[in-house]
Parts: sequence; structure tokens; C-alpha cells
Amino acid sequence: MTASEAFPAVLDAAAREATAMTQHLIQLHSLHTQSGWSLDESRGRLIFDKITFAAQVVGHFEDGQWNWGWQDPLFQPSLVQAASHVRGWGQTNDISLLTEPTHAIDEATAWKLAAFTARLVDWPGIYCGGAGRGALYLTFAPTADPRGGPDRVVPKGLNVLP
Repeated sequence: MTASEAFPAVLDAAAREATAMTQHLIQLHSLHTQSGWSLDESRGRLIFDKITFAAQVVGHFEDGQWNWGWQDPLFQPSLVQAASHVRGWGQTNDISLLTEPTHAIDEATAWKLAAFTARLVDWPGIYCGGAGRGALYLTFAPTADPRGGPDRVVPKGLNVLP
């Protein structure tokens, strides 16, 4: 089976994994009790009232339109490394959903794309936060840098197929 043929099942599996991991992080860190969030783009941080995570922008979804973070000039390259790794994987495996900058999709597919991104870079959480009229999709992880600098984003391997 080619990567292209297997990809829909990979997206579904990634969404199940990411949903479970994100729910675990929500419970573990009481994220459901936080009153708001913000993104520190310069440091790559997802900030809640009482906890901060390393974060990467995956993309933006608005009015049925997905825009990959890697194509948005408003984001520094260090903030979209995870999405850029997804683009590279998509190029290697000829999957246009990962390589073309925009797509007409639904919210469920936007979540799956964020989940696949999290799976590729081995970050446990996904966050979807309001941004203007749309939603910003992020992948997040406990920060590894005690100084508050950007965390490394490294693909766990290009073979993420089952």
C-alpha cells in the first residue's frame, strides 16, 4: 500500500491518538479551568493562566478554508517548523493535502491535519483556539527549555504509516 493510499487511515488514527492525549493533558493540567490562552510567537509558547507549553502553529481554519502555517508570512519560520516538516513528508509521499498552501475542508479534517502534525513531530497535544473569525490550530508539548527559548521540533521519523 502506498503512503497516498494509507493516508486517510493514518489521519483517522492520528486524530484518535491526539484526541486521547489532548484530553489527558487537559485533565492532568486542569486546562478546562483556565479562563483564556495566548500565543507568545517570539518564544513559541502557548500560555494559559497557570501553565505554559511549547507550541507550534499548524494552520488556520476559517469559513471552510484551511491555510497551512508554513505558508503564512505572519509567522516566523521557528513557529511553523512542525508544519514545515509535514510539508516535507507530503512532498516525499506525494500527498497534495500536505503540500498545497490552502484547501477547502471541514473542521474535522482541520483537526486531523493538526493531529497528523503532532504525530509526525511526536508532540502530545493539539489546541484549537479562536483567532479572528476563524480558529488557529496548534500542536503543543511540555516545554523542554527551562530558559524559555524555543523548543526543538524534530520529526520522529518519516515512516509514520501503520
